[in-house]
Amino acid sequence: MGMKRWYNIEMTREGAEILKRYLATHSIYHEPSECDGLIHIECLIDEYEAEKIEDYLSTNWALFTS
Repeated sequence: MGMKRWYNIEMTREGAEILKRYLATHSIYHEPSECDGLIHIECLIDEYEAEKIEDYLSTNWALFTS
């Protein structure tokens, strides 16, 4: 496992709920907050976890944009 660092993403409330479930299921530490109607999620992850989240987002992009 590599060194962990903070990554962040902003998305709609609906998309954030889906992503937060994924993060919780995979025991990934994250901190959500809301600003101007969007949810900002910060995740403390290593490169491997970042790749897995990226794969999840790109594979399931329709869930986050509908």
